[in-house]
Amino acid sequence: YYYSPYVYVLHKDSKVAKLQELNGKVIGVETATTSEDFIRRQLAIDAPGLPPIEYKIEPGEIRTYADSMLPFDDLRLGDGVRVDAVIAPEQTALNAIKNGYPLRVLEGEYAFREPLVLISEKGDAEWNAKVGEILGQMKTEGVLAELTTKWYGKDYSVD
Repeated sequence: YYYSPYVYVLHKDSKVAKLQELNGKVIGVETATTSEDFIRRQLAIDAPGLPPIEYKIEPGEIRTYADSMLPFDDLRLGDGVRVDAVIAPEQTALNAIKNGYPLRVLEGEYAFREPLVLISEKGDAEWNAKVGEILGQMKTEGVLAELTTKWYGKDYSVD
C-alpha cells in the first residue's frame, strides 16, 4: 500500500557527493534486514511494478548491527570514525536527523524501494478482496497520500 525508500545516510561532515564515492567504504546496516540483503547483493523483492534492484556500489566492509538505531549511533561519531555510510529506510534516517543526529541523506539517490503490505490469513478470499478494494479506494481518493504525508512528511503511496 506504500513504498519505503531505503537511502544512503552520511555524517553531515562527509565530503561524499556522489554514490560512487562510497565504493570501498565501510557501510553499516541492521542485521537480518532488507538493507543487509541489499548490500550483500542478495535482495529479491517480487512485487508487481517495482523496478529491478540495481547494485551501484561495492562496499569495502559491511558492518552489521543488532538494532536499527545502532548504525546511526556509530555514524554520528564522525565521518569515517566507525562507518562511512548507513543504508536504512528513509523514515528512520529522517527521524534520527529530527532527533539531533548530525547526519544527512545522500540527495538524489536511493538504494531500493521496499513495498509495504497488509498480511491476512491465507484462504479467506472474500476478506482479502475486501481489504484490497478498500486500500485501492484509499489510494485512488488520496487518503493513503494524506496519511503518509501526515505521519512521514512525504507521500510514500506513489508507485
